[in-house]
Amino acid sequence: MKQKTVKRSMMIFLTALFIMALAAPVIYASPTGADLANKAAKFFNDGLTWILILVIPVGGLWFAYHALMKMQTEEPAEIASRNKKMKNILVGVAIVESSLAIVKIISSYF
Repeated sequence: MKQKTVKRSMMIFLTALFIMALAAPVIYASPTGADLANKAAKFFNDGLTWILILVIPVGGLWFAYHALMKMQTEEPAEIASRNKKMKNILVGVAIVESSLAIVKIISSYF
């Protein structure tokens, strides 16, 4: 029983220490208005970059899933449904990539 308490106390201490280490730069940084706006713009730009990077692999996985499910069926209605879903995935990925690229290009000028 005592060993469980020691382990639990140690985990709580290490978790608190980790949170304090992460929060220290935030607490001691006092950005001004312009600095805050620049950091917000950088955060927005980084988020868009991550979305641009992740959209293609996720779309590819969805496409592969529907292609695999299409290969396993012999019903014409199911095959037509999977074909439509695969087409929608390709169109969706193209729309997301294009729109985010346009937003990134426009936001890079401001």
